[in-house]
Amino acid sequence: MHQELNLEFTTENQVIVHFNDQHSDKLGFQSPVTEEDQKDIRWYLEVYAYLYTTDVDDNRAAKIAARLSILGENLLKSVFYNDKTVELFQQFHRQKNVGRLLTISASHPAILSLPWELLRFKDNYLFHDAPRISIRRRLANLDNAKKPLAFTAKTHLHLLFVVSRPQGASFIDPRTDPIAVLEALDQTGRMIEVEFLRPATLANLKARLKDNTKPPIDILHFDGHGAFNSTESMGYLLFTHQGSWTKHRVPATGLGLILGAANIPLVILSACQSAAIGDSEEPMGTVAVQLTHAGVPSVIAMTHSVHVNATRALFSAFYQHLTQGKGVGEALDNARSYLYQNPDRIELQRGQEHVTLKLYDWFLPALYQAGEDSPLLTTPIEVEQPAEIHWGNLHALQAAGFWGRTPELWQIECAFVQDGTRRFTISGFGGQGKTYLAIEAGQWLYRTGLFAKVCFVDYASFQGVDAVGWAVSTLATVLDKSLVDAQAATAALALQPTLLILDNVEAITAKSLSELLTKAKEWSEIGQCRVLLTTRSPYFHHPDYPTESSLIHQSLALAGLAEDDALAYFQRLLQLPPAPEVALPKREAVLALFKQVSYHPLSIGLIAAQLKVREVAELGTRLEKFIAETPDNLLLASLNLSLDRLDEEARRWLPKLGVFQGGALEMMLLAITEIPVDKWGKLRPLLETTGLIQVETLPNISVPYLQFHPSLTTILQSDNEDLRHRHQRRYYELSHDLYVADFQNPVETRAIVKREFPNLLFAVKGALAEAIDYAVEFVTYMNMFLYFFGLQHDWEQLNQQATKLAGEVGNQNWYSSKHSVGQQLFNAGHYTEAANIFTDILTGLGTTTSYKHCVTLGNLGRCFIQQGKADQAVTYYQQGLEMAMKLEQDKGVQRQTGLLYSDLGKLLTDMGRYIDAQEAYVQSLTIVQKIGDSRGEAVIQGGLGNLAIAQGNLAEAEQRYKIVLAIFQRFHEPDSEAAIWHQLGVVYKETGQWEAAEHAYRQAANIDEAQGNLVGIAQTWYNLAMVMENMGKLADAEAWCRKAIKVDKQLNNPKYVAMDLSHLADLLQNQPNRLAEAQQLAEKALAIKKTLYPATTTNCRKTA
Repeated sequence: MHQELNLEFTTENQVIVHFNDQHSDKLGFQSPVTEEDQKDIRWYLEVYAYLYTTDVDDNRAAKIAARLSILGENLLKSVFYNDKTVELFQQFHRQKNVGRLLTISASHPAILSLPWELLRFKDNYLFHDAPRISIRRRLANLDNAKKPLAFTAKTHLHLLFVVSRPQGASFIDPRTDPIAVLEALDQTGRMIEVEFLRPATLANLKARLKDNTKPPIDILHFDGHGAFNSTESMGYLLFTHQGSWTKHRVPATGLGLILGAANIPLVILSACQSAAIGDSEEPMGTVAVQLTHAGVPSVIAMTHSVHVNATRALFSAFYQHLTQGKGVGEALDNARSYLYQNPDRIELQRGQEHVTLKLYDWFLPALYQAGEDSPLLTTPIEVEQPAEIHWGNLHALQAAGFWGRTPELWQIECAFVQDGTRRFTISGFGGQGKTYLAIEAGQWLYRTGLFAKVCFVDYASFQGVDAVGWAVSTLATVLDKSLVDAQAATAALALQPTLLILDNVEAITAKSLSELLTKAKEWSEIGQCRVLLTTRSPYFHHPDYPTESSLIHQSLALAGLAEDDALAYFQRLLQLPPAPEVALPKREAVLALFKQVSYHPLSIGLIAAQLKVREVAELGTRLEKFIAETPDNLLLASLNLSLDRLDEEARRWLPKLGVFQGGALEMMLLAITEIPVDKWGKLRPLLETTGLIQVETLPNISVPYLQFHPSLTTILQSDNEDLRHRHQRRYYELSHDLYVADFQNPVETRAIVKREFPNLLFAVKGALAEAIDYAVEFVTYMNMFLYFFGLQHDWEQLNQQATKLAGEVGNQNWYSSKHSVGQQLFNAGHYTEAANIFTDILTGLGTTTSYKHCVTLGNLGRCFIQQGKADQAVTYYQQGLEMAMKLEQDKGVQRQTGLLYSDLGKLLTDMGRYIDAQEAYVQSLTIVQKIGDSRGEAVIQGGLGNLAIAQGNLAEAEQRYKIVLAIFQRFHEPDSEAAIWHQLGVVYKETGQWEAAEHAYRQAANIDEAQGNLVGIAQTWYNLAMVMENMGKLADAEAWCRKAIKVDKQLNNPKYVAMDLSHLADLLQNQPNRLAEAQQLAEKALAIKKTLYPATTTNCRKTA
């Protein structure tokens, strides 16, 4: 039996009731919902839920909530008030089959905007009747309506978000609906994919709907403003004009035709606050009904902007039921039921009382539907949870989260999306929220698909000289690539849209900043990449960063928060511990305090903490006093206010934090400052709740890192000499611990180094400047991490200073300094000079057996290998192993023993002594596994790959190399990565996979060239020549070979020069008229070979 009760409104004052082929006469209708009711509902949903509220507001909200049931009863009586309509209603109500439907057929906004979902009969909402009565709306006159489009359910859907905030229209946070929907869809796996239309223009929408290269749109979610023209009885949606951000009124009828032609089965309309032009003229309802009239099967209209928690709950439940194969109407009814049963919306702190606000907003979403309620998705399938993606390194926001600044966030998005802006600078005084705005922008723009990666480079406490190198090193961790220099970063950025955030760049020296800005300009213009900067001063005095008359670079200066944003932020701060101890002040009193500090966000945080424990009158007086003392520094006044009630001893400890550079591991902070645990127990909560420090948990590390707000560092600068020396000593000790730990846990260790890098550099520079006895050893420990992070300029600067402190022959500083010089010469390919340095070290160490002897003997072995003197190298390795056996077997000695065996295995492989090489590698592997040296194990696996090549086991070699390559890429070690790429080239060359070999060798050469590794470059060019020859590219082969010869001669490396000459002779001998030239080359090669040991002329030139 038909179960639809239809209320047909012929005008806003007349209605006809239809049921089961029966209908009433045309009856008068007068809405019981007054203009005052409409205003109350809007206040209840859009104001009470958002702003700072007190018990007075609670009383008003309770009265409005109680009136909802009365409105529902009165609405029912306003239609069913004579015998005929009452009889029709009772016939309908007596039907107990599932699927009962009450339809509101109308065209006028005054009717469509009424809360029909509140209809109530016998103390029960119709919606909650058993079985449920669904309520929907549609256009009254269906004679000329387009038939709803047929839609076949799919296994997956595609949702298009259209977020429109044109200039001149009232503004609301553009993230509210999208974030709620995205969080809801996260639970559905990959069943519903989301795309954002940018910018939100009609032209872009038309183009997207016609784009057959992308998935068809199944759900369109418009989040923006509507308008209603009473003369035309037409609803409009406000899009953005193409080429500007001004309003473009798009009529619902035209939009309906566009969407209907695209076969979109569901449109969702979300209203911004104040979207209606009048309390009884709700434009979204008019637009919705006209879209259904144009053939869109289902439209859901959110006619008010509700609290984000309600939006999240609604869409979470809606999409959950949609993915279970429910129809749009049924899924919405289920979601509405969930809202009704779960009215808790907001957690508040009222004095010492924790309050939960309940909002009865379940009636809000309205369904407009002209046809059958069909499912969009097929029967449920197993949810496919998306794999976790490493997309960025953004710092966590403060505990209170992100508040205010949404217009500024939208301005950044608009600049990047429509204005063609490539670089955007956020400026403002400390504590204005520059960093938090940048972080939130990064989160939002990644979440909504504008960028695939977001890289945050923190310069707040930068102590280095190479700002570009620091950016490259940080970018490598985000892109999961070994980036050897800025050019490598440029190439990597071309592969995916990346937002690069350069934070607090005012901390960089002028020269380094100029270099960074120049390189950032280049990065910002790669593909869809962009650069976002934060700084205290907007003036960079750089031609690529103008402050006016430019769209390529735009600048935004932050001021204080808006009043409503300040109150909302304050309300959130009240929820954080500790609980308030005093009654909260009225809104006006709070705003008066905030006005004194110009609504400065960080100052508001400090004041909020005090309002929990002090009366507002007392606080205002004290704040005025502190402002008078520091009128040009409101933040300092607010900080002094916060410290005002701490005891004198606790206040005495705070300045000690000034020695740290941007933060510290908590254990380091307590050890260096010597703050007693009970005093720190008072200071830390105060600093944490006010946002002056932020606790960060590093992966797999139990000790928290405390990130300081840059303003705290500025205010608390310390010149205490004893404190500074403790800082230097402790960080020297930490550098040693990290140096040792890196062999076993490189990923976790380097994460600590990254966070503590400003303190480590500050401490080592201070130790060098004061010539402290451990300064040179400190540099030695830092060298490894500077090398790993690619900070060559900082490495050179520190070692130049360390050389000046070498001291007497034989002491620790002398040894560390000489070792660094020898290592630098070896890395540069000057093996004879390096061997001389290491020989001097042996002489200076004397005859006493020591760990330093073992290290130096190993270094000499490596030098003689590169000089083609294999037997001498074997002798040094054996001497080192014999000496190591006599030492106490601590981890350092065991690690060095493993390294000696590994190097010996590498050499024996080159000499063709494969059984001996295998034995050496096994010995080394046993040791490194015992001590947990994961990096050392990777090196040995690479060596075993070399041995497998020599023995002809190429499949085994390839497998080992691929495993090792992934490890070194994870460790971000470009030199090691280049070595493995080279060896993969050898494998592919031996198996005749010439294109793969060329690719691998070019990868190796690219890294080596960027690193300035001439040895590696020459070896790889030599092998590229062989590959080109086998590919029939003889001219290319000759060119690569001659390039290798030139570099090997420059390096004074006779072994490799002989190999290069022999290869070139072989290449030329069969070419027309070049036999004589080939013979001369062969004779030169032979003359050199006679001076070398035969075992060293193997073609396997480079190992891991």
